[in-house]
Amino acid sequence: MLISQETLAGCNVLVVDDSTEISSLIEDVLSCEGASVTVCDSGEEAMSLLQISPFHLVILDLLMPRPNGRDILAFCRQLRPDLLDRTIVLTAERRCPDVMLLGEHRIRVAHKPFDLDVFRATAREVIDRAQRRASA
Repeated sequence: MLISQETLAGCNVLVVDDSTEISSLIEDVLSCEGASVTVCDSGEEAMSLLQISPFHLVILDLLMPRPNGRDILAFCRQLRPDLLDRTIVLTAERRCPDVMLLGEHRIRVAHKPFDLDVFRATAREVIDRAQRRASA
């Protein structure tokens, strides 16, 4: 499926965050861009959804109760490695070694609090990169 580069129309997004304020904000922003957004607040629910639903983009809070963002990333590495380069990790941590390693695995990091325009651009960039890689 071709997703518009100017918007996120046609994009299925999974947002995983235990903060309803953050997940609702992201849902509103991405829905206005034309994305179809699924929100969940637990790692267990996220892992279930990742097994049965095709997502173009995953937005994942790193620090949640277990299973947390790290657990979900490990799950994706084993069962859905195709999603790793289509994942944006949300975190307030800036100097944590785990966060620094994410960039080495082509996983984008959005530091809280984040600028909404930068966040939109990052989401588009991640999708665009995945589309270019798929068509190569």
